[in-house]
Amino acid sequence: MNSSSVNRFVSTLNVVLLFAGYEFFSAIVSIFIGNTESPIINIGYRGVSAIVCLFVIFNNFRIKHRPRNQTIVLLLYLFWSLLILRFIDDMYLSSEISILPSIRTRTWLYMVILTIMPMISVSLSIEQIDFNKAFKWITILIIVAVIIAFFQNFNYEPDELDEISRVSTEGLGSIGSGHMALTAIILSACHLINSGKKHAIITIVFFGIIVLSTIVMLRTGSRGPLLALFGVGIVFAISKTKRPILWLIVLAVFALFYNQIIDLLLNAIRPVAPNLYSRFTFKAENGGQFESRMFNYLSAIDAFRENPIIGKQFAIYLPGREMIYAHNLFLDSIMQLGIIGGTMILVIVVGTMRLVYRLIRQGRCIMWICLIFVQKFFYLMLSSSFYYTPIFSIIIVLLFKWVSMEKRRTPTFNT
Repeated sequence: MNSSSVNRFVSTLNVVLLFAGYEFFSAIVSIFIGNTESPIINIGYRGVSAIVCLFVIFNNFRIKHRPRNQTIVLLLYLFWSLLILRFIDDMYLSSEISILPSIRTRTWLYMVILTIMPMISVSLSIEQIDFNKAFKWITILIIVAVIIAFFQNFNYEPDELDEISRVSTEGLGSIGSGHMALTAIILSACHLINSGKKHAIITIVFFGIIVLSTIVMLRTGSRGPLLALFGVGIVFAISKTKRPILWLIVLAVFALFYNQIIDLLLNAIRPVAPNLYSRFTFKAENGGQFESRMFNYLSAIDAFRENPIIGKQFAIYLPGREMIYAHNLFLDSIMQLGIIGGTMILVIVVGTMRLVYRLIRQGRCIMWICLIFVQKFFYLMLSSSFYYTPIFSIIIVLLFKWVSMEKRRTPTFNT
């Protein structure tokens, strides 16, 4: 194997690990130690992944005439720079804030090692990545992880509301496991779209994987993945249809009859995942679906009001030297960097969504990455934070660099 082949292999491996490595190895480790926190995943695997990432960076750093960064990517790097400055100001310069060292270290790990480094690695190696092979191996690893999660949770107690009764994988938790299953659904659906009706056996296998993944997703008891699935489906439908106005009408009807439609859906899934049914109805009877997030939302808004131009703080600070995030991408951004940060994130998201719409509509080979971006967007809007979701930023870089690469290779390429 010559040096160029090695570079292509490792660059593709890097992408596979970024999309599916953590989920796969978490599932493998859970076979041996169960659903408990393990340094094998949090330290061991992360270290191996970082080494691969560094190898890709150093191996491609001197390559000349690579595709240029587009405006959205440069804006993303600028946002990250400002966010890190806010973090440094809060953690090391402010006399009013004191956070546990372990939390500071973890946040540095996510921001620099798990996000900034991979962003640079995929940017530098974009022309070396074999996206077809990456798609294949990411699908295999995610499907294996979902199958393990399914068979690891036969002690599932469907009528309980505690965390033990929710399907999960070591290192991921119930929400992460639900989104892992949703990723398997997206990847399987893309394989079905690509293969058409040419291979009956492949069609049956992927339909089976979709059914199995749906069961796992529902049994995690998490509402976020289900809402994200709905969002991904709507974006795909609007992108593919010749009459997007029809889907906007569908959305309007859904909003108008929201309660009735939700009741029908919950009754339909109750036999498969009564735990999710219980959690939806329990929340509805105790203040609404998002009541548990209200403290986070209001805290972020209050921080924004204190300094609306440049923001006030990196996170929501709690007693015991702890911190949490707003569980909403835009509320986090305005809390951290005010109107400036909120506007930057809005431009980044809208610009990427426009690109996603065009790439899906044209049926490009990276459509699967586009759909995962939509999934992660809903994940950030409902369940996580920008700095703890590395793949969101990585995908933005991948999409725009891929378009730049194709435009350079094919002058007539158009999105």
